[in-house]
Amino acid sequence: MSFRSDILKVPNLLSLSRIVLAPAAFYLFQIPGMEGKLICIVFLGMLFLTDLFDGILARKLDQKSELGRILDPLGDKVLVAVLFIALIFYRGVPWWLVAIILVRDLVILVAGLYIKKTRNMIIESNIWGKLSTTFLMLTVILLIIEDFPYITWGLFAAGLLFLLISSITYLVIFIKTVSPASSRLKKPQRS
Repeated sequence: MSFRSDILKVPNLLSLSRIVLAPAAFYLFQIPGMEGKLICIVFLGMLFLTDLFDGILARKLDQKSELGRILDPLGDKVLVAVLFIALIFYRGVPWWLVAIILVRDLVILVAGLYIKKTRNMIIESNIWGKLSTTFLMLTVILLIIEDFPYITWGLFAAGLLFLLISSITYLVIFIKTVSPASSRLKKPQRS
């Protein structure tokens, strides 16, 4: 992986922008009134679109990279963490619920780093994690609007269900990867 050349690839810049701009989203939660909500929703919409387009552009522009496989899920995790911490302060979401999400993401991050270091492999995001992120982001938007409690909590419940399925999937992958039989697993090709 050539960090210097990979960081300048468009998809990686999009993923990196989510990480760099996430703290601004926390600030935008503080702006009162409908105007503040609208500004926050538009800003978050742009950040969410970076998550959609980084993968599409990586494939279309043939700019897949090992760095991108790290930055994309890291960008998601940082953004989710910042948004849910903001929800504790500004929308009354229970801290323990946010703690579950953040601890799960931290465990996956640490396990991923362990696998990268010991097996030189990167565990890619799975569909359940992507669904979870999507539903949790929709939940955030509705919590900003504050007008659709049943839909909001339904989306949140679905997001948590996908989070649980994703966690189990990652656990199975982790166990298989660190087991002695994992030497048979094919290491990912670098692009």
